[in-house]
Amino acid sequence: MCRPMWHRHAPGGVAGLLRRAGLRGRAPEPRGYAAAFGATLLWGVSTPLVKVLLAQAGVLAIGSARSAVATLVLSVLLWLRHGRSGFVLSRDELLRLAFVTSAGWVVCQIAWLVALARISAAVTIILSNTSPMFVALMAALWLHEPLGRRALAGLVVSFAGILLVIGGGSEPSGPLDLLGVGAALLSAATWAGYTVGCRSLLKRHDPLRIAALSSIIASCWIVPLGFFEPPESRIRSLEVLLGTLYLGVVPHVIANMLFYFALRRLPAVQVGAFQYTVPLWAVVLSAVWLGEAITPPLIAGMLLVLAGVRLAQQR
Repeated sequence: MCRPMWHRHAPGGVAGLLRRAGLRGRAPEPRGYAAAFGATLLWGVSTPLVKVLLAQAGVLAIGSARSAVATLVLSVLLWLRHGRSGFVLSRDELLRLAFVTSAGWVVCQIAWLVALARISAAVTIILSNTSPMFVALMAALWLHEPLGRRALAGLVVSFAGILLVIGGGSEPSGPLDLLGVGAALLSAATWAGYTVGCRSLLKRHDPLRIAALSSIIASCWIVPLGFFEPPESRIRSLEVLLGTLYLGVVPHVIANMLFYFALRRLPAVQVGAFQYTVPLWAVVLSAVWLGEAITPPLIAGMLLVLAGVRLAQQR
């Protein structure tokens, strides 16, 4: 899933980012709505696109190429913004970031691709978007952050939605692949671990620095894995190459630029609400583009998961 993450890293969420930037209270602008709409649409396209690419290349090939492109783009942006100093962290900070990235980001990326290779894009995006539920749990257990009644209710609702998606979901060939389901949930859980593990770093550094350095560390693991892909599963067509370039550039850069453009022109609550449309976009596009079935249990489970995630993010 591991959707583009700059906005997810901001301590205090969207509202906190706006408060620190002094952007709350400005009159909404139509361009802000257009930017938020565009950002969520671009993120929503990513999941079915990866599903298409995985039909022509292997998980390791797509993952390594996508990681390399994203790292290059983020590194250039970090250099332009901070120069050489942007790549410098203290020894303790670097060790912490290396650990949470290796255990969280890397596993998340690979697990998400494995899930997409084994189950439908719609089910993958719904299950992988339960990461805020895991964040709430981990923050309560490790950081001793309070878990209010609404958050607890959100966890229960999300869990019910997950069971409904798994129990009512199916593939053309039969029941859902349990390994694929487990991989999707693993991607959500490991991304949550990465998010919680980076919390202290994000109080001292901007999201772009942490995202770029995390991407560099992750590429040290993921890129070499691409060489273990069998020759017949490597990227061999222009279509797959262009799709991989899209995944490395558009969701990580263009969509995030649109998102921050929207943050400067819309109230925090409105911008935050747009983020919940990403799974909706992915499900609809998967049905139109890939011909995946949208069943009543899938719709009901998705709505429960989204409602639970919303509640779990409240204190």
